[in-house]
Amino acid sequence: MRVRDGCLGRLGSLRCSRRPAARFLRIRVECAVRERVSMDERLSIAVPEERSDDVISALASIWEASVRATHDFLTEEDVVALRPEVRSGLAGVEVLEVACLDGEPCGFSGVQGGKLEMLFVAPPARGRGVGKVLLARAVELHGATRLDVNEQNPQAVGFYRHEGFTVAERSAVDDAGRPFPLLRMSLD
Repeated sequence: MRVRDGCLGRLGSLRCSRRPAARFLRIRVECAVRERVSMDERLSIAVPEERSDDVISALASIWEASVRATHDFLTEEDVVALRPEVRSGLAGVEVLEVACLDGEPCGFSGVQGGKLEMLFVAPPARGRGVGKVLLARAVELHGATRLDVNEQNPQAVGFYRHEGFTVAERSAVDDAGRPFPLLRMSLD
């Protein structure tokens, strides 16, 4: 099992720079995914050099597949309405990392100002350590100590609690005022 930094993936215009990780992180990442990713697969992290429309579209597709698998409380109209916001967020977030299994993009995370703004994993890659690797990198390399999670997504809430985040505050609505309660979590 190898965990590499940088991958070209199969996004066409996705060109990624190598992001050297500290040795301790590499060891932690290998341990995090060893049990979940088969030995013939390799996990790598890509950092898009540019956020072309092809890259944004591919990541928005991962977002949509992930949301459809985990956000049962969203209607079709909600998902359609959120698409432009997601695309804008992907284009503008300060730090964007893409997880690839055997060169195929399967998840991504975004960090802005010490806050994990987004972490989504494609359904076929869920439960295989991809989210754990993305979260570890967000915390250890990019200083993410805060995040918001939909209260109605118990799998995500449980994941973040398992990784050491605790609820600091609850909001009855999301940041746009929609009736999707958020838990504001922080790392102790």
